[in-house]
Amino acid sequence: MKERPILMSGPMVRAILEGRKTQTRRVAKHPLAVAAKRIHSYHGQTEFDCVLPDETGGIIHCPYGVPGDRLWVRETFQPLYAEGYNDQTTNWETGEGYAPNYAADGSLVDYVDADGNVIDKCTPSIHMPRWASRITMEIEAVRVERLIEISEDDAMAEGVVYRDSCWFATDDPKALPWMTASGAYRELWESINGSGSWDADPWVWVIQFRRFTP
Repeated sequence: MKERPILMSGPMVRAILEGRKTQTRRVAKHPLAVAAKRIHSYHGQTEFDCVLPDETGGIIHCPYGVPGDRLWVRETFQPLYAEGYNDQTTNWETGEGYAPNYAADGSLVDYVDADGNVIDKCTPSIHMPRWASRITMEIEAVRVERLIEISEDDAMAEGVVYRDSCWFATDDPKALPWMTASGAYRELWESINGSGSWDADPWVWVIQFRRFTP
């Protein structure tokens, strides 16, 4: 079993915490992205491992892991001091003395910097250390497919929101309504990957997971 970090936006963090998101799709960045499956033995059990052929005839495994591996979520946060700690008594390597506050919760703390400015400065998700992560996920299945092949059930598993008889890409009140979950997911995908990224129809790794609690 291996652990790897994975980036998640605020709306997707909330979707995981609320139990709405159990899948994530990531672009398979490879010029020969053609689906292939290989049966292998994993901890004494037969599992399906999705792989891609490389340019030399070998295989490329999903960079996010195989069933049984874990992903820990990196999200935007404030590394606030715990009560009784200060800059001289905290340890960034271990997390001792810190009480993380998460942007996805909508409760950022304002404080005064050395110049007297009131700020709510956050640490970007890419720089989140392992100790600050509050979400760990266990991979249940991995496959590779074309982006636009997503089904309505899978779009729902990506965490899109249903309310007022319509689907919305996120829980953002400014999100546009859609008649289908896949339409809402299309809006979400393009908000992350840019205009035209849906029509490009890339091959994607589909990672199905469950929230892991020790």
